[in-house]
Amino acid sequence: MKSLTKNLQTVLKILVWVMFIGLLIQTGAIAYSYILSISQPETARNLYNGWNLYAERQHNFVHYSFVVWYRLILYITQAYILSLMTKKGIEIRSENDLAL
Repeated sequence: MKSLTKNLQTVLKILVWVMFIGLLIQTGAIAYSYILSISQPETARNLYNGWNLYAERQHNFVHYSFVVWYRLILYITQAYILSLMTKKGIEIRSENDLAL
């Protein structure tokens, strides 16, 4: 049973690291696209992964910036939570540990 628990723990650690790195890449891509869209409004047509915020940018730049930064903060928060999981590690308790 212990080897199964250890294997599961290793798989979960790898999965959390992959998700963490993916969120960092996604956050960086959104930030980079936003910076480009400041000087080139056409970039807002396909900001990231199909986001079309061009009409929003043309209507009100402050609101457009708020929407993009809100998404960035959400992704940064998710990445931070995953980083805490990687630092602390994923602890899996066996049934014997849970017995009173």
